[in-house]
Amino acid sequence: MGSRIKKMDIFLKKSSSIVLVGNRSETREEICLFLREFSNIYPHVNVRLINMRNDDGINYNEYIEKRIFREGKIDYIEYLLNDTQQGVKVLEGNAYVWAQILSKYNTKEQLMIKKEWTRFREENKLVVIYGAGKRCISTINWLKTFGVSIDGIAVSSMKDNPEEIDRIPVKMYSLYPYDVAIIISIASKIEAKMVYKLLDSRGYKNISYINEQNMKRITEEE
Repeated sequence: MGSRIKKMDIFLKKSSSIVLVGNRSETREEICLFLREFSNIYPHVNVRLINMRNDDGINYNEYIEKRIFREGKIDYIEYLLNDTQQGVKVLEGNAYVWAQILSKYNTKEQLMIKKEWTRFREENKLVVIYGAGKRCISTINWLKTFGVSIDGIAVSSMKDNPEEIDRIPVKMYSLYPYDVAIIISIASKIEAKMVYKLLDSRGYKNISYINEQNMKRITEEE
């Protein structure tokens, strides 16, 4: 922990602007106090805090934006959202709305990644995701923020899998044509590699992975 703090301290001292993202339940007064104290330690830094606050009364696909506080180099923006998956509390929260909100704050790298995905979508008539689990849902939500639509979801077995996710049909991979672009979205790297080999052996060649950290598309060669 001490090593991480030292690295962060060096990073902050070299920065001119930073964004802090959290989902704190503390009162707004307490958060404002934290920001003032933080700014006293790093007075040269422009600080924006984005806080996601849960509100069960808000519709699942909506959010409310409020600028709570702005003073000097401090900016505090809060988003109220129903931070669940259709009322079910899960670790990743409401990934769809989080993606919508955070897409408002683009970096140069994100813009480049968005352009790459847009080009990929334009170059392929049919794009599907392999895997129908939580990571699939997360991937669909993130790609939506890039304006990238998915045509289908591929699986190796329909057992225990739904017929559709977010109105996107779930089908056996063998029902898709060989020229389809397949994005493997499976948490286990070992399982993902096995799926790649399976698809490749069956004649599918336009296969790639997705890096959940930055949403880059990764080919087998990389």
